[in-house]
Amino acid sequence: MRIPVVPPRLVPVRRAPAVLAGLVALLLAVAGCSAPEPESDPRQVAAQLASYLSAGHVWGEVPLTAESEPAALAYPELVMSAAGAFPTVTVGQIDPYGAFSTRTAVRLDWSWDVVPGAQPWTYSTRADLIQDGKMWRANLQMPQFHPELTATSDRFEVRRSAAERAPIVDRAGTELITRRTVQRIGIDKPSVDADAQEDSARALARAVDVDPDTFVKKLRAAGPKAFVEAIVLREEDVSDALAARIEKIRGGRIELDDAYLAPTREFARPLLGTVGPATDEIVAESKGRIDAGDIVGLSGLSRRYDERLRGVPETSLRIADGPELWTAEAARGKPLKVTLDADLQARAERLLAETDSASAIVAIRPSDQQILVAASGPGGDGESTATMGRYPPGSTFKIVTVLALLRAGLSPDSPVECTRQASIDGRKIGNYSDYPESALGTITLREAFAQSCNTALINASAKISSDDLRAAAEALGLNHDADLGYPFWLGEAPPTGPGLDQAVAMIGQGEVLATPLGMASVAASVAAGERVTPRLITDAEVPPLGEPARPLTAKEADTLRGLMRSVVTDGSARMLDDLPGEVGAKTGTAEYGADPVGTHAWLVATRDNLAVAVFVADGRSGARDAGPLMRDFLSD
Repeated sequence: MRIPVVPPRLVPVRRAPAVLAGLVALLLAVAGCSAPEPESDPRQVAAQLASYLSAGHVWGEVPLTAESEPAALAYPELVMSAAGAFPTVTVGQIDPYGAFSTRTAVRLDWSWDVVPGAQPWTYSTRADLIQDGKMWRANLQMPQFHPELTATSDRFEVRRSAAERAPIVDRAGTELITRRTVQRIGIDKPSVDADAQEDSARALARAVDVDPDTFVKKLRAAGPKAFVEAIVLREEDVSDALAARIEKIRGGRIELDDAYLAPTREFARPLLGTVGPATDEIVAESKGRIDAGDIVGLSGLSRRYDERLRGVPETSLRIADGPELWTAEAARGKPLKVTLDADLQARAERLLAETDSASAIVAIRPSDQQILVAASGPGGDGESTATMGRYPPGSTFKIVTVLALLRAGLSPDSPVECTRQASIDGRKIGNYSDYPESALGTITLREAFAQSCNTALINASAKISSDDLRAAAEALGLNHDADLGYPFWLGEAPPTGPGLDQAVAMIGQGEVLATPLGMASVAASVAAGERVTPRLITDAEVPPLGEPARPLTAKEADTLRGLMRSVVTDGSARMLDDLPGEVGAKTGTAEYGADPVGTHAWLVATRDNLAVAVFVADGRSGARDAGPLMRDFLSD
């Protein structure tokens, strides 16, 4: 007969010596108590024992003999030594016993999930049950936890050998983060006299541009036979001249090694992340699955998909200083395929390399909603400006505003009033400084959009409500969120009251915020004729996203494409007019701060099956700062 037992949800803890002594005294007192005890049954005791063994300890309701205490108190440490895995213990055969029996035995069947996904480690032991008056008690000894355990060999030992980490690859299968050769540069202490080591360390630090004082402190702290590393460089970054200079330094050495790296240090780093030795925090969070020194994902997608990429290490479990008991073979990690185009991503990053402030270029393919480029410039301090940088989108948001006005009954040829200034609730709002005088007065909605007239849209703000603007934003890809397997935020047009808040929202200011990815999604939605939700992970399980409350229609999309084309042919994005193909665009300049007022520069564009957003956090205008970047990016 096999009695399955569901263990209670208990957590093993490390008991302080005083607590352990108290437990011993308590168990001894219970074992020797002369008060009348209730009737018990060996099957009941066996079930209790299996339940508590599965929970990681054997004190509590399990009646034990006095001789059981050392094993009972050692058991939690035994459990933790098995990589933190808890066993599942079930009751097997119980030996026959009669009314006058004072001893029997029970078979305990053990199953340890040492490595998730691998075959569990299974075995059986026998535990003695002894009658003490009317009470049956378990008489535990170390071999009853495993036949090879003894009072002195009372711990397991887990050994791991890492599996081959899988790469992150782009849409064409090009390996992005993969194993690459590096050169570790440092001082080999045994190769230089002790009195000359610090001079050598300072010379080497200057050669590789690291702080000499910091490196000397590291040298002093290292052992006498240590190789003290100053810096790790990619193989291509170590010139012949640098190698020759290191060779002339006494004790200077270059050691070849490998590391998991992207094609360049900057390549999609905020998004893909980095790989390296596990931090103390990661080791602690792993609950025994990761050891200090293991190579793991430290940030970005490398961290989020670390378990998939890292695979399953070869794992063996043995008695400490004893025989091997169980082994699970290594399983190589599974590659993570992203939709990025490595060449386009690299081109975008080269264009942003000289931009001092936060900046980004995002490119989406409207036909399949896939992100081809998500480049964040170096001025973003390592943050993913492309996918997470929240900024007022300025006049690029007028694509949304014009959609709301079209739905309110206006057409591209409807007259609107582009005044020099618009006054709302006592505040005067004007156009950008380079706005052409010739485009003031009564003009068409098409010309107001092409020239990016703020006042024309503000003067028309009474024609739509906040809900109308929010519905248009949702139809074009903003105002919604989902878990698509990577961190991102698109944008939001929050509810506003009438008056000033509504007016500034019409021109992408106030509480309206978007990311470069969000505005690229707006442009992609216009090109695709439907809401685009950008995808990055090719095999991500995408939850049902639902339809916008008022989806974009084919007629609306066609009208918006025509309006964006007029921005290139007749308006503020004429710098793109001589590019091949039919290019549509919308420039944007968004003010922020005060004393002095700063400006964000935006430009979104579409050409063929590509929708692009360019953003510069500290610029003068979309045409001046984002325009040249967009032109260079779209140039063949």
